[in-house]
Amino acid sequence: MRKLISSPQTTFGSGEFGPYMESRSDLPDYFRSAKTLENWLVLPHGPIKRRPGFRNILKTSGSVDADSSRFVKFSFNTDQQYILLFSDIELRILRNDVIVDLITSPYTSNHIADIRYTHSGDTIIFTHPEYPVKRLARNGADNVWTFSNITFTELPFYRFNRTVTITPSAVTGTGVTFTASDDYFSAAWVGRKFRINGGTVTVTAYTSATVIEGTIGDVDLTGTDASNAFEEWAWSSSKGYPRTCIFFQDRLVFGGTRALPGIIFGSNVSDYYNFADKVKNATTDVYEVTDSTAYTFNLTSTEQQSIKDLKAQQNLFVFSTEAESVVTGGGDNPITATNVRAATQSTNGINNLPVIDVQGELIFSTRNNKEIRSFVYDYTNDRFNALNKTIFAHHLFVDGKAPIDMAFMRGFKDTQANLLFVVRADGEIAVCTIDQEKNVLGWSRFKTNGLFKRVIVVSADHGDGLKETLYALIERDNGTFLEYLTEEDVFLDCHYVLTSGTAKTNWTGVTGLSGETCSVLADGLVHADTAVNGSGAFELVETAYTVHIGHEYTSLVETQDIVISIENQIKRVDDIRKVRARVELLDTKSLTVDGYPVPLRRLGDDLLDEPLPSFTGLASVTLGGSGYRSPTLTLSVSSPLPCTIASIVTDIKLRDN
Repeated sequence: MRKLISSPQTTFGSGEFGPYMESRSDLPDYFRSAKTLENWLVLPHGPIKRRPGFRNILKTSGSVDADSSRFVKFSFNTDQQYILLFSDIELRILRNDVIVDLITSPYTSNHIADIRYTHSGDTIIFTHPEYPVKRLARNGADNVWTFSNITFTELPFYRFNRTVTITPSAVTGTGVTFTASDDYFSAAWVGRKFRINGGTVTVTAYTSATVIEGTIGDVDLTGTDASNAFEEWAWSSSKGYPRTCIFFQDRLVFGGTRALPGIIFGSNVSDYYNFADKVKNATTDVYEVTDSTAYTFNLTSTEQQSIKDLKAQQNLFVFSTEAESVVTGGGDNPITATNVRAATQSTNGINNLPVIDVQGELIFSTRNNKEIRSFVYDYTNDRFNALNKTIFAHHLFVDGKAPIDMAFMRGFKDTQANLLFVVRADGEIAVCTIDQEKNVLGWSRFKTNGLFKRVIVVSADHGDGLKETLYALIERDNGTFLEYLTEEDVFLDCHYVLTSGTAKTNWTGVTGLSGETCSVLADGLVHADTAVNGSGAFELVETAYTVHIGHEYTSLVETQDIVISIENQIKRVDDIRKVRARVELLDTKSLTVDGYPVPLRRLGDDLLDEPLPSFTGLASVTLGGSGYRSPTLTLSVSSPLPCTIASIVTDIKLRDN
């Protein structure tokens, strides 16, 4: 009789690997991974846990187009966090799953993806290259919000022109005429300022493309000579507005415009809306640059950089379409107008998604839309590196599966799992369990009977205190829904939870499932699939007090090819017969292996009409058949029941040779 050989897998901590890794049984991570991890969470301790379901909050109105909508998080404090849902010229504001206000938004659907923001207290600042910088203010209550343009004390100046000259008619006064050597002005110049011959001019009238009038400020011009060295406002409707913003070193810092894609602008210290680069010395009455005045500088590189995002830690980090850079004042010194150092660290470039801070790592999606990288300090080389987080999971973002949204959650449920959620263009979510301190990195994927479009993580209270919660905008056959990933053991998507003081069979109120055939848990028991009518009503076969109803989904695992150790060497063998699988389970109620149900009931369990008790321990299932099969295991759960897999041991037999 041939001896059984055991092939164990004691952890899934490295997550789902791509097909280029299938032959890499020489790597330790091979034995910690799987070919497929669909609708599972990789736990940092090693097991995989079936992901819970998404609970229905609301069906969005027809004005919310999932493809062009956008989530923004607004955190007034740890106890008051809001979801801002942007759609075409509309902004819905939600707190604890309730729309508390609906206001007009300045942004049209084709511009929403390019919004960037930063916030302080009860105000959030928005930037977009086609719109003046705006502020959204919460005015003391959840339902009182206002959008407005920021009024700046002074705007930054920049010399755009090198050829056209402007000639002033006087060095001081009002109604001074300024004549250009070629067409340069427009009516939009009225109200703007520009600098020429040592003075500042406020434009008061437009005469033609070559003539304007203005008032000279408190410093007279040095002369009336023609000059091409004049400076205009750096931001305007013709030149564009800042793309991104961040608070750093007690300044409000903006990055990039349409005309100046690689320029960084810093406000005066503690005077966030003032970009005056000189201040009048009270003693000499002369305007001068100080360490507190505003600064403007250009990122230097071999090619023009287009800034897409800014992040602030100890340093200022600049992410552009071409590179990742660090900006400092040198050593521990702050950045000033006369003290700035910018150094390119890596040249991956980012796509249009904002950068996310994950435990000090700055996570970004690369320009090629194929990689997720983390910008982190490398002490060995004394520089920042952009580490590839998808090198083993290389398949996740190719062939029409580009990242389109990202969010990060700390410590999900009782698992202490830190989860990065990356929505893909195909409607799935790639989920990375990540912990730099413990060197944990493992990917899985979420699928549903619809398309995930947007995600956001905010703190919300669902009856058990404030907790970080993942919200998703999901496009389904019968509409677009806002749903959240529940912490309860409910394994249905777009689900409703219904309760009644008396047991009954007829239920109403699930309008989001109208016209659908849905899966049901009735008092904890799996019920036959049930049709919901057009009014959101349905009928059960048996009475129940508590009903969970929603869409079923399958959690699927395919292991890596089974390999064995012969004379202390790892061997890949195709001629094997899988005889038995022994699975270490935690709090599990359902599982199949290669299509064979794993027996989880034991003698002495409760009656069959009672909910199945959770199973914890070692379960064994015989894998029938006498043929020699593919050397992988497929494990799945389709019933709306929990499952956590800690380890698998596969007992196999080899052919005689």
